[in-house]
Amino acid sequence: MDKELLAPMLTHLKHIEKDTLSGAGKNRIEVTKGLIKKVYIEKKKNKNVSTLFNDMSHLNNGYKLKLDGLMGYELLSKQKTIISYKRKEMILLE
Repeated sequence: MDKELLAPMLTHLKHIEKDTLSGAGKNRIEVTKGLIKKVYIEKKKNKNVSTLFNDMSHLNNGYKLKLDGLMGYELLSKQKTIISYKRKEMILLE
């Protein structure tokens, strides 16, 4: 999630700590990580989802986007997922 969301999310987080994140290059950056107590996708509740907070301005500015975050393995691995590039949608199955 974007680092700007850390402060508003504090009441929904536990086990907050600093960690390092490596990208495709050799650069390592310090990020804040924590567990979001509850995340709802549609009606499905996911508990204790590991989340990183990082500066996403380079993605938003470089690609003219407004991303609050990216869904990754931690969330997507919990159910079967279908991605339709043609219809530009992602379907999360029960």
